[in-house]
Amino acid sequence: MMPSVQDVLSHLRKVRRTSRGWTACCPAHNDKHPSLGIWIAKEDGGIILKCFSGCPTKSIWAALGIDGRSIPRTPSLISEERKSHVDFEAILQQCRIDTLSPLLERLSVSLGVSVASLRRLGAVWHKEHSAWAFPMRNWIGHVVGIRMRNEAGRKWAIADSRGGMFIPSNQSPIGPFLICEGPTDTAAVLDLEYAVIGRQSCSAGIEDTLAYVRSIRGRDIVIFANRDQAKQRRDGSIFHPGQDGAIALARAIARPVKIILPPRNKDAREWIRSGATRADVDFLIQNTNWTVSRKNSATADLSQAAYAY
Repeated sequence: MMPSVQDVLSHLRKVRRTSRGWTACCPAHNDKHPSLGIWIAKEDGGIILKCFSGCPTKSIWAALGIDGRSIPRTPSLISEERKSHVDFEAILQQCRIDTLSPLLERLSVSLGVSVASLRRLGAVWHKEHSAWAFPMRNWIGHVVGIRMRNEAGRKWAIADSRGGMFIPSNQSPIGPFLICEGPTDTAAVLDLEYAVIGRQSCSAGIEDTLAYVRSIRGRDIVIFANRDQAKQRRDGSIFHPGQDGAIALARAIARPVKIILPPRNKDAREWIRSGATRADVDFLIQNTNWTVSRKNSATADLSQAAYAY
C-alpha cells in the first residue's frame, strides 16, 4: 500500500510547509539544512521526493523504511528523475569553447553590464541555438538547467532543464545579501559588488531559494523586486507579478527581510544602467522597513514594504 504524505512527513525532521508542498531534512544523508522537497503529484496524488543535494529517490525511500518499488512512478516523478541525469555541465563546457571574448563584450554592451559579472554567472554562447546560455543551479551549486536568451531578448530553457537559480562565483562575504529576478538583473547588481543570487522568475524556485537563504548566517536579506505594470486576472482582480512574487517569497522565508523596488525603472538592471550607484541602492535599503517574520502576518505589512516606492 502506498504511504500517505502524512506517513512520510512523520518520519522526517525540520518539516516545513511551502507553496508547493513541504521541505525537510533528507534522511538519506547527514542533512543539517533541509534539502528535501516533498510534493503531491497532480496527475494521481502520488508522492514525489526530490533531494536537492543529489540523493537518489530510491535511497530516500529506503532511509524511510519504504520499498520504493511499491511507489507508483507518476509522470511528475519520472520527469524529475530524468532531469536529474542530464549532463548540463558537458553542454556548458562545449559552449565555453565556442564563446570568444568579442561575443561577451558585445553582450556586455547590449545589456549594460560588465563582462566580469557575465563571466561570474557563467554566461556562454550556445552556437546551435544562436543564443546566450546561463546555468541554473540548485542551492548547493549543482547545475540543474540552462536558461537561454537570444539577441532579440527572447528567453527559454533547454529541454529537460529544471528551474534553478543564477548563482555567481566569488560572492562578497560581507554586507546585505540580495535576491533578484533573472540573470541580467543579477549581473547588474554584481557590478555594484553586492552578494546576490537570481531567481528564475518572480514566482518560481521558492524551495531552492529558501534552502540557499537558510545557509546564509548573519546577513541581511533583501529582495529586489521588479516594478511590473499591473495585470488583470480572469476574475477581474489586479496583480503586480514582480511585487506579488517578492511578497510571496518574503512570507516563505519567514524571517525579517526587506523588499525594494527601483524608484523609476522596471527592474534593477534598467535602474543601474540609468545611473544608479551602490550608494543609491544602499540608501533605498536603509530607508525600507523590515517585513515581519511571522508566517501568518497580514498582507498589508508586506505590501507596504513592497509598494513604498
